Amino acid sequence: MRRPRNAAESEPIAPVSPQIEGSLQIGRRKWLLASFATLLVAGGAGFFWAYEHHRSPTNTDTLLLGDFDNSTGEPAFTSALRQGLYVALEQSPYFEIVSDNKAAEILEQMGRPADEKLLGPVAVEACLRSHAKIAVTGSISQIGSSYAIGLTAVRCDTGAPILHEQEIAEKEEAVIPALDRVSAQLRSRLGESAKSIQSHQTQLEEASTSSLAALDVYSQAFAVWYRSGEAAAIPLFQRAIDLDENFALAYGNLATAEWNLGKTKEAVAHATKAYQLRGRVSELERLVIESWYEVFVTGNLERAVEIDQEALRIYPRSPRILNDLGSIEINLGHMQKALGYLRQADRLESAGVIKGNIAQALMSMGETDEADRVLKEATGAGESSGFLLELEYQLAFLHGDRQKMQSLVADALKTSSGSFDMQCDQALAEAYFGRYRESDQLLQAAMKADRGQNREDEAFRLAQQALADSLAGNPDAAHKEIRQALALDDKENIRIRAAMIDAESGDTGAALAFATQLDKEYPAGTMAQHYWIPLIRAEVEIRNHRPAQAVATLHAAEPFDLAEPDATTIDLMLPVFQRGQALLAAGDAADAAKQFDELIQHPGLGFYYPIGSLAVLESARAYGQIGDSATARARYNSFLGLWKDADSDLPLLKQARAEYARLTH
Repeated sequence: MRRPRNAAESEPIAPVSPQIEGSLQIGRRKWLLASFATLLVAGGAGFFWAYEHHRSPTNTDTLLLGDFDNSTGEPAFTSALRQGLYVALEQSPYFEIVSDNKAAEILEQMGRPADEKLLGPVAVEACLRSHAKIAVTGSISQIGSSYAIGLTAVRCDTGAPILHEQEIAEKEEAVIPALDRVSAQLRSRLGESAKSIQSHQTQLEEASTSSLAALDVYSQAFAVWYRSGEAAAIPLFQRAIDLDENFALAYGNLATAEWNLGKTKEAVAHATKAYQLRGRVSELERLVIESWYEVFVTGNLERAVEIDQEALRIYPRSPRILNDLGSIEINLGHMQKALGYLRQADRLESAGVIKGNIAQALMSMGETDEADRVLKEATGAGESSGFLLELEYQLAFLHGDRQKMQSLVADALKTSSGSFDMQCDQALAEAYFGRYRESDQLLQAAMKADRGQNREDEAFRLAQQALADSLAGNPDAAHKEIRQALALDDKENIRIRAAMIDAESGDTGAALAFATQLDKEYPAGTMAQHYWIPLIRAEVEIRNHRPAQAVATLHAAEPFDLAEPDATTIDLMLPVFQRGQALLAAGDAADAAKQFDELIQHPGLGFYYPIGSLAVLESARAYGQIGDSATARARYNSFLGLWKDADSDLPLLKQARAEYARLTH
């Protein structure tokens, strides 16, 4: 989410369809897809020290991939060959590779720079500390116009070499094919069967690129991503593509970085290109790219789950696949399933994005103490990101710790990490308590400080605020904000909220026209078909005084009542709120009360989005209609307590006070 995930990858190239360029954004901010570098682990099986025997797929030993000792004087070989070896070895379903993140953490624990080369005794010690069995290091040297490429495997417990393989490349252009051959020899000597190698080996020139320069830049992109985040890595992925326009993995990872940053139109275009080039990647990467295509482009989350489950059967110890599955299950509202996948991923790779996704699922289930423990574990290990900071803010809200919330916003403002999102969250929190003027001022201040650096984020936050204003009965503010949002960006997520506002304000024709367009553009889109389209059409039914038809329309959304269909975890449970309003209008106050109670009982989904407090008021009204005066009074008291410092001229506040007065006299 976000996740990001992701938390992370020929036929003639067809242009991107104009119908899918906008892309329905699924859980970007909280589903942070894991990158190919940070969670680069294939499913595990054990090594046999007597490597002439073939390995059993039931064993689960691990190797640490070290660096290349490069004596050629050509620095590009160092990172390019290591990246190529990663791509070669990850194709095996029998190797678990220590991730770059974990290796960097271990180097820091050893008192060494996180980017120090893993060679010799340093590689052996890091291997031992990571609980791996074997360290694999490489070498390249020049002999006249030829190059000798070598791979050495060393036991971590003793430091004793157990094998060395070498291949000669007659010229520079033959280096990557030579690396292909020597990596296959390594796999064989470590015990993988010839049948397995044949089944799970795509030549490096197809699986990655034939360009050493492109592979070098691609490797640099991951190093920069790890140190400085996705935005800094994007130019390097683009440079790698410039060097090889058919570099599928570069397109896939560029799409992931863009998605995490909210650049959804660009992400859709690059994910589509990666999908069109998927015949040029390894089996694992093909499955990952196909899954991401379903998430990024078609929105078909059920199909994405099927693809990831297929990948997991082949690579059962891949934290990347487990994290992606957990992220999708969060989007679908299946929190227990998500936790199962994410816990497995966390045991294999302790990464901040995975722990953040775990904390998110736990908060959604009301397990705030455990979520707190997981977040402290992540931050205590030195993990830091805007994603984790936002989760801490949400947890502080659930605990009612306003001082901590203010402290987190202050901390975010001192850095670039998540400062815009945190200011926007602070604005929504003010609206939750009925302080809409303060909320608007904070949002506008956040946008001014952002200076257009994140136009898509700015547009989405404005649209989110506009819908909150509309639900609270502030149509003028809602229309002003949604116009401002559409001027910045007109992708589907913005237009969805515009359609909801149109329906609520009586412009039902425009709302229905957009729902029809969305239906045509995303015929297989899970959230389009089962969440947003029913919501828009049901709102039209409510405004046309047909509440029973609205309830019937919302049946399609019932399996997704707890889903997270969008870029944040706070603009949620709208079908539950809307169903409650429709039932109340239809005279079924008892069932309406159940809907509002369901929303109130899931604060870890709604957080500080204003429908959380509005549901308390609607619940009071429902219990009043039932005749349960005691519960109605308690709910009115709760709402008026939440809105005790609300803007005094809000019509909704005046209505609530009048209703409460009638109930108590």
